[in-house]
Amino acid sequence: FIREKSLVIDPASQTTFRSALEVRAIRAATPKITTGASALDRLIGGGIEAGTITEIYGDSGSGKTQLALALCVKAQLATDNGGAAGRVLFIDTDDTFRTERVQEIAEASGVDAEQCMHNIRSTRAANFEMQCVALKAAANELADAAEGEYRLVVVDCVMAHLRAEYSGRGDLSERQQTLNSYLSELKKLARAFKVAVVVTNQVMAIPDQFSLGGPQVKSCGGPVMAHNTNTKIFLKKAGRNQKKAVLQHSPFMPYGDCLFSITAAGIVDAVDG
Repeated sequence: FIREKSLVIDPASQTTFRSALEVRAIRAATPKITTGASALDRLIGGGIEAGTITEIYGDSGSGKTQLALALCVKAQLATDNGGAAGRVLFIDTDDTFRTERVQEIAEASGVDAEQCMHNIRSTRAANFEMQCVALKAAANELADAAEGEYRLVVVDCVMAHLRAEYSGRGDLSERQQTLNSYLSELKKLARAFKVAVVVTNQVMAIPDQFSLGGPQVKSCGGPVMAHNTNTKIFLKKAGRNQKKAVLQHSPFMPYGDCLFSITAAGIVDAVDG
């Protein structure tokens, strides 16, 4: 369903070759959404990039949903203020979408909270089937720009239902194929509508007999998740008032990390204490 829409929007995109200079100009004009923390923006190359999928994963309490909610506000800022001047779609699989928090971040950011929440459309997906239905509905929502174009799609959390519904070892192959199909549709959506797509993800512990630090923590979804996302950010706790973001994969930025804090204004540069 998304492939058909992408062909209508830009038929030449499937067959036309462009020079590297043209590609550079296109990329220079591609919107990037600020996270709110300048150190984190620098780490990932200027912000969350439109037309791509960014995976944000980490343990409970690491700040995944907080970053996702902050982006819902930041995406609406003017482009010269680090935003993308657009609306937001939020697919909520974990019952994490909180209007109170969105309002708090908006007010602390000097944004009209009522208008901000009007520009965010959310849906609750109680199982993976509903999550797929929500994705199809998202394509229709993105195509309808009557109230303004969308610039951000959030799925929080992308793997929650798949882990619960495909829990046995015998289900792993089918689960990975299902995940691959879902992420493929998300990629088509990101490219066709030129929106930034952010998916949050859970972690799993992998025993490592050679590691003195105990089990390794990996994002759920394995190679299928890695091959279908453009940017991978690992979040973890780093102290009482600080979190650490580790850039583990990017098509143009090196591996690195930075500290940030979570305040009433959302995601900000690290606060001491």
